[in-house]
Amino acid sequence: MEVYYKKHINSAMCASLYGFDSGLNQYLNNSEQQGFQINEDPVWLLGKQYSTIDQLDELQDDFRSRIWITYRKNFPSIGGNGPTSDQGWGCMCRAGQMVLAQALVLNHLGRDWKWIGCKKYFKDEENKIKIDLDELDSDEKLTNSDESSSCNKLSDLIKKNEQECIDYIKSDQEHEIYIKILKQFQDKKTAQYSIHQIALMGASEDKPVGSWFGPNTIAQTLKKVSSFDHTNNIVIHVALDNVVVIEEINRKCNSDQSSSSFNSSPKWKPLVLFIPLRLGLSEINPIYFQSIKQTFRVPQSLGIIGGKPNHALYFIGYVNEELIYLDPHRTQSTVDLDELAPLDSFCNDLSYHCKTANRMDFNLIDPSISLCFFFKTKDDFNDWCKVFKELYEQNEKQSLFELNETRMKQWICNEAEEGMEFKDYDLALNDNLIQASEAVEHLSYDEEEFELLG
Repeated sequence: MEVYYKKHINSAMCASLYGFDSGLNQYLNNSEQQGFQINEDPVWLLGKQYSTIDQLDELQDDFRSRIWITYRKNFPSIGGNGPTSDQGWGCMCRAGQMVLAQALVLNHLGRDWKWIGCKKYFKDEENKIKIDLDELDSDEKLTNSDESSSCNKLSDLIKKNEQECIDYIKSDQEHEIYIKILKQFQDKKTAQYSIHQIALMGASEDKPVGSWFGPNTIAQTLKKVSSFDHTNNIVIHVALDNVVVIEEINRKCNSDQSSSSFNSSPKWKPLVLFIPLRLGLSEINPIYFQSIKQTFRVPQSLGIIGGKPNHALYFIGYVNEELIYLDPHRTQSTVDLDELAPLDSFCNDLSYHCKTANRMDFNLIDPSISLCFFFKTKDDFNDWCKVFKELYEQNEKQSLFELNETRMKQWICNEAEEGMEFKDYDLALNDNLIQASEAVEHLSYDEEEFELLG
């Protein structure tokens, strides 16, 4: 009885304080909801477990600290005369950016880092700056005028404590590193992982600017873009054919290191691992749901990029039989972080953080996904290998991928072949499915249906 009472009191408080909605949102279908329901089901978010009964504040701070990258408009044209917005085609690119942004946060700030907004925007623990985002019209369906009004209201609030805010920002070294990370995803050609760099790299591989990317395509594109990254000193590896080859990863991550502006281990280059998978023909096979859940429970989790047909999403956790995700399908105005005064970052980075979590049923996701993991150290990688080897041995049929010490002889290829051109791998998926569909005569697919469209 005590638990029942506490749950319902918390539900009422959360609806008031956090804008949570335990019912259906008018913009979502019957299998999609927003916020977190207050119950005894554990919530897993990128390797961390939370209780909505006892740890709701911590859970909400963790969710709001994830970097949320969405469609943008009015940025410099891509390629000089290309599009100035990625609305309608860039959602998988944005999902890939979110994965990489989370990896850089883990690399330079750690898993326990919290966004400065959680310290000041949402809370008033020290009774210094009282700012309530629920009063700033920051819900999902803002109009342009609403968005501008929110920033103006926020600016007015922090100006009352202007010097204190400036002093706080300057003293917060983690915030300075966070802003450096954020700048790498700005919507300008000079940013390392901008939509411009991603789209133009895709164009060099026969993916014209404005094309839809699939999970494998964005992984391969980010891998190529990262070869020009001399700041973060990371390795991006894409494991093909549902196989992770340990020898290949050790070879790449233990190679000689180049100079970097960030300190990192002298023996291991931090690794971002993508594992593109197809877990069914037209629908995902429910036999894999428990294995997918396991990927969110390991501390090396970077989530999953995937979504549903015509709708790419970034999945960062789950609760019960629902996935928790960040949705890039919100068009916001471009923000130039290079020109901001310290105080302005209180307002302008607000558009990079989502207030309310979205949830959807597992059975709605498209079978084409990519698992994502981050290994800062060799020990991280070894621990991860141990976990998934044990899982594979326990239930081989439900395993999402294989772990092999070395590549089988018939798979040995040179470095160029290992990367595989984007179109070739997508066609390889297509060919495999065509062969499978010969036994299911009523199914037929064309080439592009094997990628998530954004």
